[in-house]
Amino acid sequence: MMGGGENMILLSIGPQQHFQSRFTMVFDREEHSWHIHLKGAKEIIRQQRTNTPGSSSDFLFTWWSYHDVLAAFNHPSWRLDENHGPISTSALCAFSGDKSLIVGSLGCSVEVLEIIDKINMMRLHSAHDYPSTSTLQRCVLATKLHNLRQLLAPIECSDGLRSQRILAIAELYRLATLLYLQRVHPIAEDDFTRTVYVQEALRVLKGLGVATSPWPVFIIACEVDEQDRVSILHTLDRMDSVRSIGNIKVLRDVIESIWKQQDLRSIGKAGQRVDWLQFVECDVPVPWFI
Repeated sequence: MMGGGENMILLSIGPQQHFQSRFTMVFDREEHSWHIHLKGAKEIIRQQRTNTPGSSSDFLFTWWSYHDVLAAFNHPSWRLDENHGPISTSALCAFSGDKSLIVGSLGCSVEVLEIIDKINMMRLHSAHDYPSTSTLQRCVLATKLHNLRQLLAPIECSDGLRSQRILAIAELYRLATLLYLQRVHPIAEDDFTRTVYVQEALRVLKGLGVATSPWPVFIIACEVDEQDRVSILHTLDRMDSVRSIGNIKVLRDVIESIWKQQDLRSIGKAGQRVDWLQFVECDVPVPWFI
């Protein structure tokens, strides 16, 4: 909770500066209450979209949504705390723009981000004994992911190399979302398709050179076979050299912990895979997928 002095300071600055100050706190490795600042940013954006609708507020909304969806991936139960019961409709339903366009600050289209959020909800319902989402919904989301097209915004079409990179990152998110969906609601056919998605994702990662998006890298790392782990470690090394923030170290620590659990499981129960989702919701003070 903010003190009176901080409130007076915030009254003297505009909503955009206030928003930026919130996200400075979100990226602070020593800030243990970053999710509270995320909620504060949500209220600022809601007010701005009401008072001054337009491209500026749309940008802030998609940027906040990205953080909110990945925070829900890390801590699904926070949505319960907000709603005091079953999760409500995703805030992304309020987005009025073209959901197929890739948003550069996100790395993917709003449509893919919305599907990630729906999968988060599936996890939440299952974990808290709400009516479980049926296999039909899993199939609906999988079909959407197979059929959707993530398109370049017109402003991004002039630079060929940059355009290729943007499309590759968006494809990485799509493949990671398919793997996430399989993990949350598995079916018998997943063993074959998982291998296809993972190998395609590794090919995209290799083509990128340096990946800058932790979330898809984490999903892929959790699903690779042992022989592909070195490739993931090289990816993390390159990410750390470029980003140089604490999130990558946390990410690597969690990935290596999951691999150790998979190795232990393979000794006792050959062929069984570790449900890595049980390692995701943990008391880590930084938003390590952002």
